[in-house]
Amino acid sequence: MNAFPRPFDQWVRQKRKGLGLTQIELARQAHCSVSTIRKIEKGLRRPSIQIAKLLANGLKLSLRERDLFLQLVINEPEQTPVIEEPKRASSLVLPRAATELIGRNTDVVAVCAMLERPAVRLVTLLGPPGVGKTRLALQVLASLAHRRESNIADKVGYVSLVSVHDPNLVGHTIISAIGAKLLANQTSAQCLLAFLKHKSFLLVLDNFEHVLPAAALLAELLANAPRLKILVTSRAALHLSSEHGYAVTPLSLPDLKNLPMLTELAKTPAVALFVMRVQAVKANFTLTADNAKAVAELCVQLDGLPLAIELAAARGRLLSPELMLQRMTTSPGEGKTQNQPAYFGAGRLALLTKGARDLAERHQTLAGTIDWSYNLLAPAEQELFARLSIFVGGCTLDAAEAVCGACLDDLETLLSQSLLQAESEIDPKTQQTRIRFTMLETIREYGITRLVALNQFSTLQRKHAEYYLQMAQQMDWRRHPTEATRVPLRRDIQRDYTNVHAALTWSQSSQGDQTIALALAGALSQFWFSLGLHSEAQRWLQGVLEKIETDDDANISMLSKTTRAARVMVLGGAVNLAMSPVESKKIHALLEQQLRLERDYGDPAILWHLLLSLSILLTKLGQYAEAALLEPEILKLVYALGDARRLGPTWLHISHLALLRGEQEKASQACTESLVHLRITQDIFTTSIALQSQARILYRQGNYPKAESLYREALLLSQTTGEPSGTAYSLHGLAYLAGIQGHYERAAKLFGAAEALYEAYGIAMYLADRMDYAPIRQLVQETLGEAAFKVAWTAGRELPLAQTIEQQ
Repeated sequence: MNAFPRPFDQWVRQKRKGLGLTQIELARQAHCSVSTIRKIEKGLRRPSIQIAKLLANGLKLSLRERDLFLQLVINEPEQTPVIEEPKRASSLVLPRAATELIGRNTDVVAVCAMLERPAVRLVTLLGPPGVGKTRLALQVLASLAHRRESNIADKVGYVSLVSVHDPNLVGHTIISAIGAKLLANQTSAQCLLAFLKHKSFLLVLDNFEHVLPAAALLAELLANAPRLKILVTSRAALHLSSEHGYAVTPLSLPDLKNLPMLTELAKTPAVALFVMRVQAVKANFTLTADNAKAVAELCVQLDGLPLAIELAAARGRLLSPELMLQRMTTSPGEGKTQNQPAYFGAGRLALLTKGARDLAERHQTLAGTIDWSYNLLAPAEQELFARLSIFVGGCTLDAAEAVCGACLDDLETLLSQSLLQAESEIDPKTQQTRIRFTMLETIREYGITRLVALNQFSTLQRKHAEYYLQMAQQMDWRRHPTEATRVPLRRDIQRDYTNVHAALTWSQSSQGDQTIALALAGALSQFWFSLGLHSEAQRWLQGVLEKIETDDDANISMLSKTTRAARVMVLGGAVNLAMSPVESKKIHALLEQQLRLERDYGDPAILWHLLLSLSILLTKLGQYAEAALLEPEILKLVYALGDARRLGPTWLHISHLALLRGEQEKASQACTESLVHLRITQDIFTTSIALQSQARILYRQGNYPKAESLYREALLLSQTTGEPSGTAYSLHGLAYLAGIQGHYERAAKLFGAAEALYEAYGIAMYLADRMDYAPIRQLVQETLGEAAFKVAWTAGRELPLAQTIEQQ
């Protein structure tokens, strides 16, 4: 195997490291294997153009870097194709593109390079509706005509198959388009073979997806006409052995979280196309600082689909980008159904109409374009397509099977018709590659309209919510007692959080199910807390708490044990995240109400959880004596249950409360007891918190080296579980120790790093930490001086977290 040029592999490696990515992380972002990344960086493998495009995305290349990168991969000089007549005389009339092509230079170069390879005889441009396959094919023809060194073919023939509905008529259509003559008693295949057998000919067949059985004719022509090459555009692959597929992807999009400067944003292909097409109907339109964000978000909402962008831009004569965005993301009144959830916006398809009259009829509305593909499906495939639109942000095969009753054959059909995409991802449980199915949002919205028409929308919403409730409940520590088994489950929830969010939205809506809402919020409360998603948790828990507040004792007494337990989990989650005194008092009243009823039922597990939550809340309210009065009953219940998994958190709270009450010895003994049980049960998350608590006790006793060692251990455990709150608390503890020992610059940097995490995730600091750290932070600030402190503090905030941790 020939090694790749050294500068290339070094450049990829340096670019990856500059972004702070490991090879595993880059492989995940580029949706390829770690082995592929390793071989590329060692110069042992030349990536395909498809892999190169994914790598370019993963490496966050600028538009210019992306072009150079892809041209280097295919070993072609940079091209700027233009529309010109073929270089050799031809009696054929080829179509000319009416508009400039934006953002496809690398695609044009890549497809031309494929066609120029002697071994490549058939290239199929594949992609979803509206992605611009036909326009790319025309530009490839123009580019080949412009490149005088190209020896692909002496003659070129373009054939549109859009109006051909019978595969048996494809041959006759080609004959008519290329000027062949059908003789008496001659089949169309015989005629074409006689005409093409000795010619150097490039045959372009546009819109092949609805005449796929005619692929057999192409195989026969390629087998018997050695100088023939064929370029096909299709939403579905032809599945011929000689076929080389080229995926035509949507245009590159801006990063909404980090919008570039105006000049760079204007060069982003999707934005450039939008601006150019708006200017065609409103000459004085320009991209400005005022409309840049709306334009960028519009392009993202439109998935970078050229047709969708052009249809939206056609509204530019009357609507500003801001108004377009508003109309596209809200449902039009006349088209809204009662069953539409909050996450469904039906405005997109209504806006994307009124295309240019010289476009094919099916391209004059986005819905019409997708109709074309939808109508090619069998009824069972149409139904599955509609059902899969219930997922937000894609789904796994397991989810597709459970919620939609999907089968592999029908999924394969939807993939082949470009209505569905398949992405590879690493399964965190098995480390094996698994497939994730996704839809472009514009196509998904069309699917929702079909699902409503099938009268299955409400049914699928419930099944969808029940599936993700079941997934969330799998994280329950009673089912998976060790953190090692819960971490992969938590990552699954993170990967599918857009679906979880949709399930929460539906369950708390007027059409939803309050029982599911309660259970889902309760199951997710620990997930939100462990990942530091405090503001997210508060939002959803507040919605459930508002419903709980309306329940009186009689209603609660009628609830099942499972629902009562879910209520207690929600209240416990709310206790962990309660910020204001008003909110805390409201939760206190709900806990007391629940406690009155639970004492009648006498379920020890629910009572233990309820009493522990109440004691924690009283501690947060500063009512230490009242909280301590609950300790004997809590301990009696937890030992009666005989479950070691409950002992660690129980003793940890007792330790924390004792520390606040100034009972140093009791706090130390309780924390030691807590750590014994937590290490036995391998509860990594709570162990990290207990280590921080033990460190807090030790530094109050003046044992700074041991306290620092425990904070570092807690920091490593927090990285294992991937939860930011533990990381923030540990960094803050290390900042305190650095400050109290006179290492002021290091302390300022660590304060900056910790506080950046608090702000980013809405994490609340422990009461004991607020009491200890404020004076030390002030000391550091006064000693360094305002200017020097700000420099060091800012450096800590801006330093990559991984680098901050490595330095500890």
